Amino acid sequence: MSFPRLRTPRALLLGLLLVGGPSGTALAADDFERYVAAARRLYENLSYERALDQIQRARRISRGVEQDVTLGLYEGIILADLGRWGEARESFLTALLLQPDATLPLRVSPKVEKEFEAQRVRAREELVRLQAPPAKPGATPSGSSKAPPPVVSSDRPVQPPPRQLTPSETSLALTPTAVETEPRRVPVVPLALLGAGVVAGGLGAYFGVSANGQLADARVVPLREDALAKFNDAHGSARTANILFGTAGLAVASAVVTWFLLPGDASSPASSSGASNP
Repeated sequence: MSFPRLRTPRALLLGLLLVGGPSGTALAADDFERYVAAARRLYENLSYERALDQIQRARRISRGVEQDVTLGLYEGIILADLGRWGEARESFLTALLLQPDATLPLRVSPKVEKEFEAQRVRAREELVRLQAPPAKPGATPSGSSKAPPPVVSSDRPVQPPPRQLTPSETSLALTPTAVETEPRRVPVVPLALLGAGVVAGGLGAYFGVSANGQLADARVVPLREDALAKFNDAHGSARTANILFGTAGLAVASAVVTWFLLPGDASSPASSSGASNP
């Protein structure tokens, strides 16, 4: 008795091949584009969280570097607008490591554009570092091994070390002369008088300016009583300014006279002559 041949496994295998073949890839590509388009529409409607969910769904069916770069750029833009700058930088950097000349698929703010370009520079530096050959151990940056410094020979005789000074010579060398230890006298009185004159002159200038201002106010005041009060104030300020100016001049003159009348330092010639004679 013969049994009929089973064709079901062969048909099932053929169906699986068709699903996993080019038609399946085309369906995945269509789904990817739909997810990205939905994410873009949600982003333009300011639904950032929902747009980010669509990007995550598209990432599950992503095929190839180009789609990964696209998702990384969209994800970086959305995360930046959500204020998650650390994650946005990582998404930009990952996309630019895969494609250093990639451009943003959406119009973004200048701040996001600036951050994206900064990550481009970082990605290029990282790629250069990864492509550089490793340095050999014990080699200089130029590639040559480090050589010991040459020994220079000389025909000059070895000089003896400098002689150490004895304690008596050291104390003699460090002892100052009479002229150096003699303190200088400060003319205290002339300086005090000069300072008093400067202060008096400054106060006189202040009261003089105040008198001019009060006089100007008195000329524009409509009431006669107020004008008289202003004139009296201006007169008092002017009188005070004149007294202070006179005091300042007297103080300065006294400072000059006191300076010239100070006695000379009588000990200087004797000390200088004593220092010159051993």
